[in-house]
Amino acid sequence: MSISIFLGVSTVLAILYAVQATAIWDQDKAMVQCVAKLTPCRPYVNSEAPPPLWCCHPLKKIVENDATCLCEAFKHPDMLALIHLTQEAALNLISSCGASYDASSCNTGEFHFFV
Repeated sequence: MSISIFLGVSTVLAILYAVQATAIWDQDKAMVQCVAKLTPCRPYVNSEAPPPLWCCHPLKKIVENDATCLCEAFKHPDMLALIHLTQEAALNLISSCGASYDASSCNTGEFHFFV
């Protein structure tokens, strides 16, 4: 009887761990995919030339539709560092594309952006 209880508890714990690990992986995967969308614009971070439409259009979509993605990226600067960006550079890039994003809204959960 005690072996079957032990196996039952072990099985439940293994399932819970797998579910939790999958949820964490999905969250990290989503953040990586979001940050990866900024990659094509990287050459325009320190450029005098304005970013082209093929750079700005996806960036504006992120600002409009996925503000939580930007917040997560800003909360994890190591993610931005993977593509050699800082929060300031990302905000400047957003501005160069004619959009506005208030990073302080990440703290309040109320997102403010203008396109």
